[in-house]
Amino acid sequence: MARISLEEAKKRKIDDETLNRIKNFKEDFSDPEIPPLSEEELSQFVSARQLHPEWFKPKKVAITIRVDIDVLDHYKSSGKGYQTRMNADLRKACGLD
Repeated sequence: MARISLEEAKKRKIDDETLNRIKNFKEDFSDPEIPPLSEEELSQFVSARQLHPEWFKPKKVAITIRVDIDVLDHYKSSGKGYQTRMNADLRKACGLD
């Protein structure tokens, strides 16, 4: 097996035989070194998000929110990253952490 960069791969032309093999690929192949999984084994799988939630960051959205000035002062007084701390506190209050 040869390794090439993505840029090299993008420049290469695919010959007709390879293109036909790709188009006619079927998922009914087997590999003796990789036996198929049973329904029971498949049912035991859990998502990577469940196993390692620290690997996944929720999407963020910019909003406008009105808070009491003393609340904002409290968060800003503890330094840079006050919005992140506010978000963390909201997540805890919602039971998301």
